[in-house]
Amino acid sequence: DTDKLIFGKGTQLVVEP
Repeated sequence: DTDKLIFGKGTQLVVEP
C-alpha cells in the first residue's frame, strides 16, 4: 500500500506499517 514503506534487503522483504 501507499501508506507502507517497503524495503528489499537481499532475499528479505521488510514492510514497515
